[in-house]
Amino acid sequence: MKFIICGGGTAGHVSPAIAIYEALKEERPEAEFLFVGRCGGAENRAYEATGERLITLSVSGISRKSLKKAAKGAISAIKSIRIAQSLIKAEKPDIIIGRVI
Repeated sequence: MKFIICGGGTAGHVSPAIAIYEALKEERPEAEFLFVGRCGGAENRAYEATGERLITLSVSGISRKSLKKAAKGAISAIKSIRIAQSLIKAEKPDIIIGRVI
């Protein structure tokens, strides 16, 4: 079985992701895991500590104060969505675990 686990930004997202990973790993030691996080995100250290693969996406928040920054954030989000779609197609996971805001 193949899992993709996504989430990051805060411990409120990362800690549950790691807890889910640990429970699944104990239940299914033969399973394959792939973590997906944000480039430069604090979550990367926690994900790397598992010894599993990590792929990072270049995303940022969308500014509400600057139109230029908002456009840059939106373009980054669109690019990351396309990369994520390609990743899913290539990896063919059985289950994807993440938090959608």
